[in-house]
This record gives sequence, C-alpha cells and structure tokens, in this order.
Amino acid sequence: MAIGTGNTTFAIDQTTAGWRKPTLGIDLFAKIITISPTDYPFFTMSGNVKTNNHLTQWQTRSLPARASGGNSAIEGAEWTYASVQQPSRVTNFTQIMTIGVEISGRAQAESHFGIRGLMQDQIGYRMESLKGYTENRLIQSTLVTGDTTAATQMTGLLAAISTNASTHGNDTLEENDYIDLFKDIWKAGAHARDVLVNAGLQTTIDGFNANGGTKWIATTEKEVVNLVQVYQTAFGTVRNHLSRDLEDGDGTAEIVALDFANFHKAWLRPTQMKRPDTTGDYTRANIIHELTLKFDNEAAAAKGTFLSTAS
Repeated sequence: MAIGTGNTTFAIDQTTAGWRKPTLGIDLFAKIITISPTDYPFFTMSGNVKTNNHLTQWQTRSLPARASGGNSAIEGAEWTYASVQQPSRVTNFTQIMTIGVEISGRAQAESHFGIRGLMQDQIGYRMESLKGYTENRLIQSTLVTGDTTAATQMTGLLAAISTNASTHGNDTLEENDYIDLFKDIWKAGAHARDVLVNAGLQTTIDGFNANGGTKWIATTEKEVVNLVQVYQTAFGTVRNHLSRDLEDGDGTAEIVALDFANFHKAWLRPTQMKRPDTTGDYTRANIIHELTLKFDNEAAAAKGTFLSTAS
C-alpha cells in the first residue's frame, strides 16, 4: 500500500496567502537571522573626533629637507633668521546620511514571528544598513560641495590619497608592489600598520613567497593553512584586513596600506533618531548622522590599483 493514498492529502498548498492546510502545524523559529555581511573594518578601526562645522578644516606643515634644515655658521658671524613657516589648511565637508522608517498602526499592533515590536525591529535593521553605507562612503566617496539640489559628499579615503597613489591597470599584484606601499609611506614620514584589501587581492597575497620569506604557522591540529595575515618588512609590520568596499567593478581593485592614527571620523552630529509628528494612523522614525573623514596626513596611506582575479 502506498503511503498517503487515503483520504488525507499530504501535499502542502503554497498560495499568495501563505501556507494553507488547516490541520498541518508549522514549526517556525522565532528568530530572524541576518544573512548579509556586517563587517566594517574602516569604520571600526578609524578614530573619532568632533567637528563643529560642516566645512571641516585642519592644519598641516612639513619640515624642510634634512639637508637644508639648518645653516653651518662661521665663527663670530652675525645671527641669521628664517622666515615664519605658515601651515597649510586641508578641507573636507561633512556628509548627511539618513534613512527613514514608516509603520502603519495595524502593522505595529499585529504580532510577528521573531519580532517583539515592528518599529523597534525596523529601526535596528535600518541602523545596521546605515552603518554599512557609511563604511562605503568613508572609503569610496568623492567630494561634492553640494547645493540646494545636490547633497554634499565628503572626500573619502581613496580620493584623499594623492601622494602615494599608483595605478597598475591589468597588472597582477606582485610581492614587491605590496612592499612598495609600505616603503612609500615610510619615505613620507609615517609607518604602515594595516592594509585594507578585497578578497581577490588577498588571495594573491596569500601566495606571496617570492622574496624568500618564511610563513610562520602556529598550529596544534592537522590543518592546511594558506594565508598571509601579518607581513613584516623593514618598513614596518602590517596586518591585512578584508574589505568589501574596494571593488572597481571592472576587474580591478584597490589595495590600501595606512596608519590609522592619521585617519578619523569627524562627527558633526552623532547617530540619532528623530520621531516626526504624524497626521495619520502610522508611526515614523528617521535615523540620521553627519560626519566627514579627517585625514591628518594623507601620505600616511598608499594605494595601488591592480587586476583582481576574484572577489
């Protein structure tokens, strides 16, 4: 006798209204699992400072070349005096980032699997989304001063780096290219501590050993290890961090080495939630923050664009 050939049908109808079999129970876990990535390395590792104006400025200056930083003096000579060295101003603009939520009165009153309160759930969901957008803008944004029809956008990390910028087009990242990033930063007076890299270029780095380096692997289990997470050179020891926001979309990607001590999120308005008045049967909330990227010394970072074979 075939199973299920009696009067009871074991098939499940799935219609636009949902699962419809009155006698069939549903086992639905009361938890919603976020399946999107929630790692934000630049947002997490960069510092925080306060700014008091949407036009944010700071001052920098360089010392003279060491060969000309002083004068040899003849015995008994008159004093000589150097002119006052004025600093230069660096400018960036704060960017407003916001996202809104609107929930009807009925939807808020109804019960939902895995959700205690629909508005609170959506606020948390949108705040996480806003954090991801902020990570992307801190890295990828290019300057727009803004007006009544166009939103102001900050100068992000990639656009800020000018001294140590190189483009290699369809060239594959080589180990010497990787080391040159740290060397360029050292020549500018800083020390690279960290590297932001996408998955494709990290895979390339994992295969580095052309210069006779040694992979030190501490393990107590039988496992295969093929990664380069920490790299030591004469110009400093750096740690690689995977970034999801370094894709160009044309088969190439940037790699960025930097000293995070020189890069800060400058907040004009920290993240806050506003509840505007309503005139109907619904509830609204707006999440907003305003910040810019403060790069004390853009030469404390170096970037290169290379062929990225995977992402």
